[in-house]
Amino acid sequence: MRLLAILAILFSAASCASQQGYPVDFTTDGCSTSPDGTLSDRERWTQACTIHDYRYWRGGTPLERLEADRELGNNIAATGNPLIAQIYKGVVRLGGSPWLPTSYRWGYAWAYPRGYGHLSEAEQATLDDLETGPPKL
Repeated sequence: MRLLAILAILFSAASCASQQGYPVDFTTDGCSTSPDGTLSDRERWTQACTIHDYRYWRGGTPLERLEADRELGNNIAATGNPLIAQIYKGVVRLGGSPWLPTSYRWGYAWAYPRGYGHLSEAEQATLDDLETGPPKL
């Protein structure tokens, strides 16, 4: 019960926060709090994580998030690291929820809490004005 009260207060305060300054410019930190590669190739899957960050920055539907996470796993596996791919995919499924007030959550271009949902044409155009397109592998 106490947890529900805390969550209600958190969501209420966040929804009352100013929307000014949103959406924010695209940012990436590679693989966030995880290694970007191996000891011999420290940036081996950085590009895969950057593409994933781009998809998370934009946000969207639950299906789009699932596709982004699958793409991350496939892109890391393509670097010759299938075990790492499965681990990273699992971690982002757990920690990338739009309901967590983190800087790497699903839809982090938008004010918290945005949640899931289709981007309107106006929202897509706004994001397109902020950046030049998704990173390439």
